[in-house]
Amino acid sequence: MTAEFFGVTGKLLRIDMTQEKATIVETDPEIYKTHIGGVGLGLYWLFKEGVVSPDVPPFDPRNILQIMVGPFNGIVPGTQSVAVTKSPYNFMCVSYSGGYANSEIKFAGYDGIQVVGKAKDLLWVSIVDDKVEFHDAKDLKGKDSEETEIILKGMVPYTTSPLEYRKERVLTKENLPTGKDANGNAVSMWDWWGVRANPPYAIGEKRLAKVLSIGPGGEKGVWYANIMTEGSHAHGRYGSGAIMGSKNLKAITIRGTKGHKVYDKTKVLDIIKTIIANQKLQIRWRTYGTGNLPATATNYESAYGIRNWQYIAWHDPRSVKPLTGAFLETGFWVRKDSCCSIGCQNCFVTSRVTNKDPELDGTLNDIPDWEAQGNVGGLLDFAMPDDLFPGKDPRNAKLADVLTDYECASRFIYAVSIFDRYGLDYIEGGNHISLLMELRQRNLITKEDLKLPPEVGDLIWGNHKAFAWIMKQLVTSDDPLFQALRKGTYETAKYFAEKKNNPQIMYYSQTIKRYGQPAHDPRSGRCKKVDEYIHTERPGAHTEGYDAVVPYRAMYGSLVGCTFAAGTIGGAKEIAALLTALTGWTYTEADVNNAGERIWCLERTFNIVTQGLTNPAEQWDNLWPRRWLEPIPSGPLAGQPSQVTEEKMKELLAKFYANRGLDEKGFPKAETMAKWGIQYADEWLKKYRGS
Repeated sequence: MTAEFFGVTGKLLRIDMTQEKATIVETDPEIYKTHIGGVGLGLYWLFKEGVVSPDVPPFDPRNILQIMVGPFNGIVPGTQSVAVTKSPYNFMCVSYSGGYANSEIKFAGYDGIQVVGKAKDLLWVSIVDDKVEFHDAKDLKGKDSEETEIILKGMVPYTTSPLEYRKERVLTKENLPTGKDANGNAVSMWDWWGVRANPPYAIGEKRLAKVLSIGPGGEKGVWYANIMTEGSHAHGRYGSGAIMGSKNLKAITIRGTKGHKVYDKTKVLDIIKTIIANQKLQIRWRTYGTGNLPATATNYESAYGIRNWQYIAWHDPRSVKPLTGAFLETGFWVRKDSCCSIGCQNCFVTSRVTNKDPELDGTLNDIPDWEAQGNVGGLLDFAMPDDLFPGKDPRNAKLADVLTDYECASRFIYAVSIFDRYGLDYIEGGNHISLLMELRQRNLITKEDLKLPPEVGDLIWGNHKAFAWIMKQLVTSDDPLFQALRKGTYETAKYFAEKKNNPQIMYYSQTIKRYGQPAHDPRSGRCKKVDEYIHTERPGAHTEGYDAVVPYRAMYGSLVGCTFAAGTIGGAKEIAALLTALTGWTYTEADVNNAGERIWCLERTFNIVTQGLTNPAEQWDNLWPRRWLEPIPSGPLAGQPSQVTEEKMKELLAKFYANRGLDEKGFPKAETMAKWGIQYADEWLKKYRGS
């Protein structure tokens, strides 16, 4: 392929684990222009290679694990990488991660990494630009993701690269600011800096490689295992880590030195200056990241999942205190850092626990973000643990001193660190463990059913010892019980419903399209709309927006941009201008919006085809928790009816179908697929929709 690319490289690195061989895969420029990168390009390849077929099981070597980037990576502030594959749950896995690895992929000369096949034994792969090597990983087996990363960063020469030196200046006079000297005369930084010789020393530190790895959860095939980077960043939804483990791939280290070639550098830098100026105004996100949300979620929104969603607010507004960003930063702060390679928001904070309990003492982790505050702190109720507040529940006053709150927070950070070290998603995982806790609370299962040893106590709310024991069994034990539990919340409920001959147990599975609900509840109407969770094809995703915003977010996931930085870039018009400057292809506002519709249709088609659905409206969009129909049980809105009803759900979904060009059964129509130019996907869809 002879086309010259800007903003993207035109190349994917394909790693064949079976053959221990790496090759370059190229894509037609028109596919790049219409699918952009990231999610869109990843889905294109899953269709092209036939992975979408129901005949390709998720753990089959034919499945393709892809870590994708887009035009924004490596230069635009606020970017991520995205894992695109077939999930262990047999639906689409599109899972984002912050961190620095996304830029290294782009700098190495790739728009993504594709992993196919399965190695005979556990391996890790090193990438330095064009050089790809396969290494024995037997010494890494069973190690957590953090330890794996530390070890691999020391594996010289596989994590280093040639020292970078450029004789010519990268920046030009046009890129540098001008100002005034002491006498008021105009002066350019170029007049002082640009005329000097480029000093002959290297750029950056010695060990610059970034690491993408799995923990023991991925090795054991826990369905909600993550791909981890930098300790706490995760491709955290839908089990990409389990797919990586199924290929006997423990980790990838990557280092790139080729830079990011863009079409109009001056225009791109001008736009980035505006973005950075906007980001400096984002005080809310720059202070605690998403950790600023807990008090609002319980005390105003009544949308905070507590005790497996039995409650959505604490009665006492002070109860949430040990889970809030302000309290956690005050009590556990070590250092502040950035979430992504450009450093836009500086919302990543390292924390350390000091506690008389040796199991808790010394825990080092990031201060948990909102989803952890909700789905670990709230769902497992580390705000009001049963042993510290006997006989009380979220409907009661808390009346705690600061030392008790510190103990609650210590348990909470420790629990989150277990998810990170084992490489597991705490959104699905929090729902999973809280399901078990509620089943114990209601005596629907016994301690003996869970094989809990006496020294850890019962699996009650806030018991970190029993929680930690269960988690360890998930990632180490070959007992048939834990093999069954590795399949996540929905399948665990199904397992016990069958074992106990009690179908009512399924009611307590708080899942949306078979995946755990994020930390936002729709009952009050102050947080999520009635049918908002159903609009997205990423099951239960909480950042995908509503109605027309959903395809827009699919487009944004192809750039690949961070949700929380999106507002500082602007809307479709501003994105079109930035894409044009990056790639040299002409984009209009309509092109950007159309790309979103195209990619969302690909997402829905993938989920329909891979599951073999004949009526998506009933078999897919109707998979939501009926607990949403319950009245609000506690907090400022206690006793009010839920805004969610079966009738509203059907009525609103019908409108959404019409807006997206779907038929009454929820299939994308043939004319819709043709409108977006994805007839290649429609060939798969026809079997289930009809002509």
